[in-house]
Amino acid sequence: MQYLVLLRGAPGSGKSTFIKEHGLEPYTLSSDQIRLQYASPYMDFEGGRTITQNYDKVVWNTLYDMLENRMKLGCFTVIDATHYKSSLISPYKKLVQRYGYRTFIVDFTDVPYDVLLKRNNEREDYKRVPVQVIDKMVKCFKNNDTEVQTWCTTIKPEQFDRTFVQFPVNLTNDYDDVFVFGDIHGCYTCFKNFIDKHPLTDRTMYIFVGDYLDRGLENDKMLQWLLDNYKKPNVKLLKSNHTKHLTAYAYDGLDAVKSKEFKNGTYPQIKDFNVKDIKQLCRKFIQMSYFQYGEKQFIVTHGGIPYFNAAEIYKVPTVQFVRGVGDYENGPEIDENFSKNVKYDWVYSIHGHRNVLNEGIHNTKNTYNLDSPIEYGAHLRILGINKDGITEYQEPNPIFKEVDVQNEFTELANAMEIMPLLQSSKDIIKKDLGDGYFSFNFSRDVFRKKTWNELSKVARGLFVHVPTNTIVARSYPKFFNYEEREETKLSTLVSNYELPIKVYHKYNGFLGILSYDFINDDFFIATKSTNSGPFKDYFKQILLDRKLLDDNLKQYLKENNCTMVFEVIDPINDPHIVEYEYQTVIL
Repeated sequence: MQYLVLLRGAPGSGKSTFIKEHGLEPYTLSSDQIRLQYASPYMDFEGGRTITQNYDKVVWNTLYDMLENRMKLGCFTVIDATHYKSSLISPYKKLVQRYGYRTFIVDFTDVPYDVLLKRNNEREDYKRVPVQVIDKMVKCFKNNDTEVQTWCTTIKPEQFDRTFVQFPVNLTNDYDDVFVFGDIHGCYTCFKNFIDKHPLTDRTMYIFVGDYLDRGLENDKMLQWLLDNYKKPNVKLLKSNHTKHLTAYAYDGLDAVKSKEFKNGTYPQIKDFNVKDIKQLCRKFIQMSYFQYGEKQFIVTHGGIPYFNAAEIYKVPTVQFVRGVGDYENGPEIDENFSKNVKYDWVYSIHGHRNVLNEGIHNTKNTYNLDSPIEYGAHLRILGINKDGITEYQEPNPIFKEVDVQNEFTELANAMEIMPLLQSSKDIIKKDLGDGYFSFNFSRDVFRKKTWNELSKVARGLFVHVPTNTIVARSYPKFFNYEEREETKLSTLVSNYELPIKVYHKYNGFLGILSYDFINDDFFIATKSTNSGPFKDYFKQILLDRKLLDDNLKQYLKENNCTMVFEVIDPINDPHIVEYEYQTVIL
């Protein structure tokens, strides 16, 4: 979670012992450890060993870089250093504000001077600090003790467990209703229809799992509602994978946003909003919500987690609350594991973000999934919690994008509007086959670097009679393995296809293409890129051996203006890893 803990005290004050006793080694950045990684102990002028500070500038730059990377992930982080003056603490402030961290100082400055000297003398020689250095630090602690407390919360070591391990649960019994909203994705109308029926009042708590904008058609209206209401104490807004685009835009400008979806869809709708206002909104996004209503406790995250322990939750990186534990497709297993791991029936997990199988809201005994493809017309999911129990709501979405599952280049190719693109693209290899026939195929670089686009996917076994702009033969567009690309991930397949889906056996051979040659009134026989050569001959011979090339087939290809696509099995001339007994073709 987004807590930064700065240890403050002289050498020998017990900071390292404190870290070990609390099991904080995996969460700690130590300036001395980084010094030792940059240079092994030096010999001092008395012949002993010491940790050199000759590279302190690069040491601290490294520590700040590591800290910022951890903050981007929302990792709980402890800094083990003396922090004996305010100028050593102030550099953290900018990072803390940028990434929404809370900062605590664990204060070891009241350890008696004689104890400091005793412990220092008991250390390994290279860890000992000159006495004059300890004297300087103790003097600084006395002179500017109050200055470092202006933007940090200072606690004593014995208060650490009460501050972090005993993670507080928010009691919401004072509210008549608590409503938890699923992913909205800029679909404001259905959200407004629900809140008109269940208005936000002082007696109502609104909690949002995130993904307020992107994909939908009403991002401006949704953003305006957030700006009008985010300061209210009974409105809780969680961070999500889509809020990072808004935050990047607010802090660093549109060029810093990596999402094309935000740039091309959301931004044109919200470009007239004041960026400073958006930045203030982004600072209010929280990591998760943990609250109790009656006897029930609820942990609300954006992505879903498989386990909850209030004593350890502060150690979980925010990125796992946001994106969920595991991969995107693991949502169902994560919910099942939560039910297995959390032994109490009165502790519930609520989340959005991922619902690859489009399951219902209450999918296990104590988990609720509020994600739905709302941007394509699914209902907005809301959970209502009050003294009468838990109620599931689904608000219809009347304003959404139509799903277009057509491949635009497939249609363009039929109309030959694709020809100028094929002729000019560096990703496409054009081969002259004679008689005005040309083949067009994706280049080796496209295949090797996986730089696919709609044009290169279509240019696979595509044969054109260029003088007449006529497609003579064509294979299927390039297709991909399950999970290889975004369009073949389970979540996309579930969204774009209706069951049942037919599954076919893929034979292991080479591509054979059979069509009608209208120039020569004959069969057009080819492999992926040519209508000549040994593989075309192997293919043709198998067709002849199986007596497939007759006049009826030629007439069928001519009248229907179609291509037959084959997997050619030739264990004699083209053996593969998969062994076959005889030559054949599979349509």
